Amino acid sequence: MLADDWGFSDVGAFGSEIQTPNLNQLANSGIRFSNFHVSASCSPTRSMLLTGVDNHLNGVGNMRETIPQSHVGRAGYLSVLNQRVVTVSSLLQDSGYRTYVAGKWHVGKEPHNLPPARGFDRSLVMGDSGSDNWETGKLYLDLTDKVYWYDNGQEAKMPKEFYSSEFYINKTLEYLQADAKSDKPFFAYIAFQANHIPLQAPQSFIDKYKGKYDQGYEAIREARYKRMVKMGIIDPNKSSLAKWTERNWSSLKGIEKFHSYNNINLSLNFLESVDLYVGERLHGVLFSACVSTPFFGLAYQPKTLDFLDSINLTEFCEKVDRIELFSLFDKINDIYKDKISVQNLIFNNMKLATTIQSREIEKIKKILSL
Repeated sequence: MLADDWGFSDVGAFGSEIQTPNLNQLANSGIRFSNFHVSASCSPTRSMLLTGVDNHLNGVGNMRETIPQSHVGRAGYLSVLNQRVVTVSSLLQDSGYRTYVAGKWHVGKEPHNLPPARGFDRSLVMGDSGSDNWETGKLYLDLTDKVYWYDNGQEAKMPKEFYSSEFYINKTLEYLQADAKSDKPFFAYIAFQANHIPLQAPQSFIDKYKGKYDQGYEAIREARYKRMVKMGIIDPNKSSLAKWTERNWSSLKGIEKFHSYNNINLSLNFLESVDLYVGERLHGVLFSACVSTPFFGLAYQPKTLDFLDSINLTEFCEKVDRIELFSLFDKINDIYKDKISVQNLIFNNMKLATTIQSREIEKIKKILSL
């Protein structure tokens, strides 16, 4: 999952006050990078993530929308992927993976740069730098003549209205469910428009945070820094909180403060809505034990163990409350983190499958009380 224009401390697992329980759970169950670097703009970063190659080498030295005239036509500044690089999706596809993408693309709309030519079996993408999050045909800036949507490389027929974050997750789940009988591993890439402008969040989130940011950005910044130090993400001896050099919040008056407050509030509401859809859709469908559909984990390699083949799903659901499922798996990880790697715990065709060392089977069975 790739988010757009998020700050380093915008997720709770990195010190934010924003409620992002689902993303926190993913972060705390995996690896949090404390020294991770991106490009200064959108498509160059995307190009590096997709290819593993410096953006000047893969052709996206700068965004098409902001490239200086002096750079146009120069090597490394095509502003789209060149044909000398391959994507991670192409490598995985060649290795037998099912590959899916839904969301913002922004690395080239030429036929050789659209998802089908870049290693994706199924795809629904918005090809531009951004668009409205409620109306699929509405431009956010006059950078193109229309919003370019592509369905498996062809012009897409889109619904008139949607909510982008929810739509991209639902489309990914649609792909997974369509291939539910496949025993091939999969790679799914979900590229959200959030929090790229225009900042648009459901009203319920806007109402929820009303008044929460009245103290302004300086106070938010200081509080986040303290939390990041406490969490061990920042070493205060090496990275102190730099002096504030912008205008003080107290100096803003009237409409200027109103707009600044709204920008803060909408941006963070936009972000929390992503967390909600990740939790309701991805966690709820992919990782819930007690529904009647097959289950998958993002980018997994299935390996079913003999004792797990015989587990009755109904019996399992009676023993493990679905809400407690993740905490149970975290417990297994905590207990055996020095002995085994519980990389994936998924349900597939009504069987519980996990990659664990065989000598730990009895211990795992005991924890699960099966």
